[in-house]
Amino acid sequence: MNNVLVFLFSLLIIQSSRILAKECHKEERDALLSFKAGISDPSNLLSSWHGDDCCNWWGVLCDNSTGYVVHLDLGNQYNSYWSVELSNSISSPYAFTGEINQSLLGLKHLTYIDLSLNDFSTTTIPEFIGSFENLQYLNLSYSSFTGEIPPQLGNLSKLFYLDLSNSKFTGKIPPELGNISNLIFLNLGRSYGSDVEDHVVSFILFSLKQCNNYAT
Repeated sequence: MNNVLVFLFSLLIIQSSRILAKECHKEERDALLSFKAGISDPSNLLSSWHGDDCCNWWGVLCDNSTGYVVHLDLGNQYNSYWSVELSNSISSPYAFTGEINQSLLGLKHLTYIDLSLNDFSTTTIPEFIGSFENLQYLNLSYSSFTGEIPPQLGNLSKLFYLDLSNSKFTGKIPPELGNISNLIFLNLGRSYGSDVEDHVVSFILFSLKQCNNYAT
């Protein structure tokens, strides 16, 4: 009898949370639709991106109490075999391609972005990503971004996880990354070709210098 009561009480809590959960905000829904418009989606993963409540869309997680989008989880798991087991230089038929629309700036409460295992080989990491002041997790690995890492990423003061591995970067690791004092995970593997060790050593030395400056 007690187990039945516990079960019924649990169902009541679940249903109540669904009723109380706020729907997403119109401006954030519009921002996501603008992002979708700039993306080629061969596997139709974004087919659920329609209707008023973007909190029910694939890859989108909202804060139940506010309705604001906090997670954007668009890592392409269909692409894991192609990119990880074979090579990130092999283009998968399942990967997102295209441009990352600046409309994402409308998602001001994002704490989590995962765009890994896609094919952004024709573009660079957008500088505007450095404007997400609440961002804690950023995974752009195995997506073949080109060009230089934007120094604006150093503005992500709350970031603790940064994975930019298996990209095609040029230039050097921006010293501004040393400003991310909460960073506990950094992966740049296979992103700078044969020079990656020198880049990483230089960055580690810079980071240690920054830590010493903060301590004094």
